[in-house]
Amino acid sequence: MDRIHKFIRKLSADEARRALEAITLVREGRLNTLDVRKLKGRENEYRVRIGSIRIQFVKKETYNHITDIEFRGDHTY
Repeated sequence: MDRIHKFIRKLSADEARRALEAITLVREGRLNTLDVRKLKGRENEYRVRIGSIRIQFVKKETYNHITDIEFRGDHTY
């Protein structure tokens, strides 16, 4: 099982629902309703903030690829 599914499984029901909704929006490219920031020093890498959860993704030409999901912390990026 990959890291993203394992992380979501450990969340509360409400947190898991919000994270899955955000992942769906990122994959579909509908970023206008999300708190998205470009990661400094990284090309085409961004993060979405959902409360204390951070979702990292890379913008490709035709899609967005989710690379990581974890709680906010000193080592998040």
